[in-house]
Amino acid sequence: MSLSTENYADMKSALKEALFELFQERRDLFRDLFREVLEESNLAEEKIPTIQSHPDADDTFEEVVAREIAAFHELHPTLLQQYPGEFVAIQDRNVVDHDVEKLALYERIHNSYPEQFVLMRRVEDEPEPELHFRSTRFSVHSS
Repeated sequence: MSLSTENYADMKSALKEALFELFQERRDLFRDLFREVLEESNLAEEKIPTIQSHPDADDTFEEVVAREIAAFHELHPTLLQQYPGEFVAIQDRNVVDHDVEKLALYERIHNSYPEQFVLMRRVEDEPEPELHFRSTRFSVHSS
């Protein structure tokens, strides 16, 4: 069986049309999915813990976070002696809980301090571990 030029042109046209329709459907699905993600992210922003019930309610979220990180750094020598390798929870510049299991600690903190920021960090040798990033860049020295 051989294809005539006319049949080939018809098939090619039908295939182009089908691909175009498929492309439009995928584009519409992507737009719908993107809208859903945006809506969910807006809902998630509403669920981000506020600090209105915090004693320093005039502080911005960033200021509260910075203050708790500073407290972690100040407390680090003591934390390293008492809770080496454990996760600690710091709220209002005080250790409010600790655990070896991060998830267990998170669940307790989430239940005990809803609507409040609580810093959770692992107590390691250094308060801020040094991060190493490998690069795919390399240099070639020409002679």
